[in-house]
Amino acid sequence: MNIPELPLEPPEPKVLGYCLQCGGEIYAGESHYNGSGGLVHEDCMGDYILDCVGVPELAARIGYRIKIAAP
Repeated sequence: MNIPELPLEPPEPKVLGYCLQCGGEIYAGESHYNGSGGLVHEDCMGDYILDCVGVPELAARIGYRIKIAAP
């Protein structure tokens, strides 16, 4: 009987795409955000949003405004 040899190494994980923020690979089975612009690692999303929207816009959306403190 001829038994096929099994590979010693596990197969390479499938790359789904690349993160818009860090440029790293996003693999099948890895949690990530998927939007109209592409894929973003879960851990990269905060920085991605800041880069896209900016701190002043995000601050305004949650009720903060820039003020100058009186001397």
